[in-house]
Amino acid sequence: MQLIHLTYAAALIASMTSCTPAWTAESARPNVVMIVVDDAGYMDFGAYGGEASTPTIDALAARGTSFTRYYSSAQCAPARAMLLTGADNHEIGIGTISEAATPEMRQHPSYQMKLSPRATTLAEHLQTAGYQTIATGKWGIGDVGSSLPNNHGFDRSFVLDATGSDNWEAKPYLPLYKSVQWYEDGNPVERPKDVYSSELIVDKTIKYIDATPA
Repeated sequence: MQLIHLTYAAALIASMTSCTPAWTAESARPNVVMIVVDDAGYMDFGAYGGEASTPTIDALAARGTSFTRYYSSAQCAPARAMLLTGADNHEIGIGTISEAATPEMRQHPSYQMKLSPRATTLAEHLQTAGYQTIATGKWGIGDVGSSLPNNHGFDRSFVLDATGSDNWEAKPYLPLYKSVQWYEDGNPVERPKDVYSSELIVDKTIKYIDATPA
């Protein structure tokens, strides 16, 4: 599963690259594209009645499936945790964003700010089914470094493990934290400078896909 951060701290796309050599009529194994948008609502997109011109998203919506009873969170990290696991964020230890978790809250299992061992991600299920799984872009689930994608079903990963960051370099864009961390396959790495976030992440994704066995 690839998570492609499109607008940095705003959107993720996920796709699963099957390692099956070819499709068959009996057992088609398609790639899957999943888009998650932080800080937005239905009316931000033309496909759902918005006034803004969003032709690419509209085209994806027209070819995809609309879920009319999907429940999410008003916060970014809990929303991603819920989508990845299919569980309520409180059940899997991500009751809020780390910056908002007080010492009193952290005494409860719902606010441990790391994915619970009971949580099974979509990527883990897809790995079991024979998919190659990749994560790129904003991750930011729980405390920094606590729940990285390489520990939750992703074969390759290049992620920002923070609530958000500047689009050009590794520095915060909010006064809630002093630094931002990038990881590749679970190891801390320096974010290249002088390249815009979307270009950086898409290029990394293409590199991972190109290296995936057919």
